[in-house]
Amino acid sequence: ELEISRSEIAALRASEADAREEAGEARAWARRATAEVSVAVEALRSAEAEAEAEAARAVSHFVADADAARRALARAEAEADAEATTLRADVAAAAAAAAV
Repeated sequence: ELEISRSEIAALRASEADAREEAGEARAWARRATAEVSVAVEALRSAEAEAEAEAARAVSHFVADADAARRALARAEAEADAEATTLRADVAAAAAAAAV
């Protein structure tokens, strides 16, 4: 034979209401946390994409600078070769003039 008093029933109903309220608060917290995580993930993805783009720009500039340096070196070598050829011709002419 079970006898539950009205006060016990009221206490159980209050406990149930408290449990439902806490569950609702927990669901709301979980929704907020999920939204915050989503925002953080999107920010991370955006930062990652920006970092990749910045790295690509840096590599592109580096390659362009290296190409420019190679071209400048090739010009300098060509100029040095031309100057050396001119000097050899001048030395040869001077040697020929001195031999006469």
